[in-house]
Amino acid sequence: MLDNVTLHQLQCFEAVVSEGSFQAAAEKLRRAQPTVSTSVKNLENQLQLTLLDRSGYRVTLTDAGRSFYERTRVFLHEAKRLRDHAAQLAMGEESELRVVIGDVSPLPETLALLRRFFDGCPGTKLHLHFEAVSGPWERLFDGEADLIFHYIEKSDPRLEFVDLFTFKIIPVVAPNFLRFPISKSITPEQMRDFAMAFGKPRAQLLRYKRAGDVPEVSVMVSTLMADGTTDKTALRSEDWHTDDSYFATPAKATLLHSIEKPSRGGNTWFCNMRAAYAALPEKTKQRIDGMRAVHAYDTARASNRPSARTAQEIAETPDVEHPLVRTHPDNGQKALYLNFNRLDRIVGLERAESDALLDELAAHARQPRFHTAHEWTVGDIVIWDNRATMHRVRRFDDLNTVRDVRRTTTRSDGPTVAQEAA
Repeated sequence: MLDNVTLHQLQCFEAVVSEGSFQAAAEKLRRAQPTVSTSVKNLENQLQLTLLDRSGYRVTLTDAGRSFYERTRVFLHEAKRLRDHAAQLAMGEESELRVVIGDVSPLPETLALLRRFFDGCPGTKLHLHFEAVSGPWERLFDGEADLIFHYIEKSDPRLEFVDLFTFKIIPVVAPNFLRFPISKSITPEQMRDFAMAFGKPRAQLLRYKRAGDVPEVSVMVSTLMADGTTDKTALRSEDWHTDDSYFATPAKATLLHSIEKPSRGGNTWFCNMRAAYAALPEKTKQRIDGMRAVHAYDTARASNRPSARTAQEIAETPDVEHPLVRTHPDNGQKALYLNFNRLDRIVGLERAESDALLDELAAHARQPRFHTAHEWTVGDIVIWDNRATMHRVRRFDDLNTVRDVRRTTTRSDGPTVAQEAA
């Protein structure tokens, strides 16, 4: 059916739709109106489809025409790119190059690379811009740059990259920012006060885990006890999760402070849920956007059971709902919001369909390309954003060694969605 379709026919069809009439399309293409009309009619005959509704004052797309038009636009865009590329190849060089240099790229080395390139391609026109933080990515993804020199998330499927430079990021703080001397161990009071820089600290739900008179700091010892008194959270930490999702207002930041670490293992792994969302098929994104899921203190989907709650703690943790896809309030970027220890089911789906979809998303997020790890040194404090990550602890010899950390979480600005009966 498509064997005899010509590029000219597709161009005429696209022009009629984009310009709103056959006359305007003819003017755009610099063709006679009968020529444009005939080309579109021949296209419909060859496809055996009615693409345009001509019964009204203006031509409009039929349902079939709307679907075909979207694919036509993509095809014509790619055809133009191919034509432009062929012209550049015939010239032996790029006609122009839009380059953005990020704030972390070493400027002398970057400019030297560009100089060598343009010395060999003097006919290429350079458009050079400088951006900071996320500016280079935004220009690239918005189609305003062909090439950026910047740090990237290598797991992002939208990017092709070449490693050029390495650089060291040195954390610094203003004088007197910390209210305590820098050392390998800080008190629970100091940790709570430090966490206030990232939001309002939340009191630990389980009273037995609270650090004495500082309820906002949790004592987390991940060691298996031979007598069976093992803290159940030690086992559940081995699977991917985000903190406090069983609250209507979940955790914003988590601060984890190493007190004692095992000789091997015990690293904390992180999953980039923003990159995981970006890598989903478009069909899956469209399906899950707007969906809500029920998060509970416990779910049969989790691989291990949690610690028992007191009656008061049970009353404080009813089941809640969160979106499957969260939009970050600070940068507007979307991320999957999963928790393999707490996410029970998707609202509005039968259990079997819900489990199948959650299993599909879990398998996607478990891919190593989204993961990175932190290897602990005693005294470290690691801070992460629960709104765009999951994390887990790597298994270690938890029967014979100790992994002792202190944890504080801060509250998000409010509930992710208006809560309904879960």
